[in-house]
Amino acid sequence: MEKETSITIIIAGVLIALAIILSPNGTDESYVVNFPLEGNGGLAVNIQDQATRIFDIPVNQVLDSTSYSLATVPVINSYILELNTTAGLNVGDKITFLEQNGIEQIHFGNIMSINGNNITMNAPVPYNYTPLRTSVFTFDNQLNVDGSVTPQAFQLCNFFDAAVDITRIIFACTDDTEMHDGLFCSEPQLARGIEFRKLTKDGYYINYFNIRNNGKWGLLSYDIDYSDKGKPPDDTYGFRSMLTFAGQNKHGVVIRLKPNECIELLVQDDLTDISRASLMVEGHFTQD
Repeated sequence: MEKETSITIIIAGVLIALAIILSPNGTDESYVVNFPLEGNGGLAVNIQDQATRIFDIPVNQVLDSTSYSLATVPVINSYILELNTTAGLNVGDKITFLEQNGIEQIHFGNIMSINGNNITMNAPVPYNYTPLRTSVFTFDNQLNVDGSVTPQAFQLCNFFDAAVDITRIIFACTDDTEMHDGLFCSEPQLARGIEFRKLTKDGYYINYFNIRNNGKWGLLSYDIDYSDKGKPPDDTYGFRSMLTFAGQNKHGVVIRLKPNECIELLVQDDLTDISRASLMVEGHFTQD
């Protein structure tokens, strides 16, 4: 308590000195400085949120990162992009454009139509991507794969120069069978479970947690929700869980991804009987 009081007195003294130094017109007139204290005797502090770019991106598997490239610079707010080829692409495929030029330029979307080498996407182009600097790859973010023989890794990697902070993850799944805590989505409890971990730039992993059933999501986050079966054609049940890291009433920390580090969800069981399942990662870019 004596140490905290001393620190408070020092801070107050510094502020009073600054007020005198910064007096108007160079006179010895000083500003009146008031220091309202909290009920516990501490100084009131206002922490302002930072204003860096946010992201909400699901973990995914890259399907093809070499076959496609931009042929021309796209027009901002256009939905059409011209590729070198569209061979192998289909309507509904997920595709990403990523330019690494020191700023965060990434564009996710679904292909709505294909006309020659032009694809029309569901989201407008946000930036004049430079063909020679832009990577184009297709991906899938549905976790309903068979990882029982060969585990399947779904990742979100930091390809940029700045670090990114993960503040929250949201898991969601739907199926035509009612769900409860003893199941994983609508299926029996998993044998190995899905593993949530971080791949460091040094090539080793940090394992955070393993999920075998819906109840484990509740144990970790408490924020879980079951939805009743909807009306046709959307006659499915649903489950979702939100796990927040940032905030003093949560974990109190974020998961930081340095450049070339990845967050990963490892599927180690057969999830092919689940209709849909995905994991959304939320966070923001950092600033110096």
